[in-house]
Amino acid sequence: MVYHIFQYDIEGVWYRDSQVYSDAQFDAIMDRLEWRLPTGMRVFHFGAPGPEYYPLDNPVVLHRPVLSLNPVALATGALAYRAVLNDKHTRLRIPITHQIERFVICGSPDIWPCFRYVDGGGM
Repeated sequence: MVYHIFQYDIEGVWYRDSQVYSDAQFDAIMDRLEWRLPTGMRVFHFGAPGPEYYPLDNPVVLHRPVLSLNPVALATGALAYRAVLNDKHTRLRIPITHQIERFVICGSPDIWPCFRYVDGGGM
């Protein structure tokens, strides 16, 4: 089987999700994200086609700290209000499209989506 594990960049540190996703789950998440994986997120794919089980044994991925962030909830966590992220690096005001707790995905049709941790300070 082929498996997928999401990874998140928070202030220069890469975290891995606590859950491993199947092909069907991965496709559903990516459908919700319109197949535009936000910057600040990665997906590690492992395994092979077929019914065999493959353990996650990549030492780089296993060394990353674990962040229990549900990408399904993040991808479906549409805002009921209008909010923007003031990005100090690009000096852009980017609309926030999805949010779960302090994690957001922001972007627009002309700005590629990005994953951010909103710490309340200047981004």
